[in-house]
Amino acid sequence: MQYEATNPKAYMECLENDWRKEKLLQVRAMIQANGPELEESILYKMLAYGKGETQVFGLNA
Repeated sequence: MQYEATNPKAYMECLENDWRKEKLLQVRAMIQANGPELEESILYKMLAYGKGETQVFGLNA
């Protein structure tokens, strides 16, 4: 699904409390633990991870 969130915190608040949110939180924790240099943002209405102008990937739930 796509949400009208403008920042990662707002995106997380839009998610329903179901298996998708649970899995996204698990993947997000792995990213933060293993790629702390990656910056979390919103791109194309999804969570996006990258550094500076370079985006590595996006997550959607």
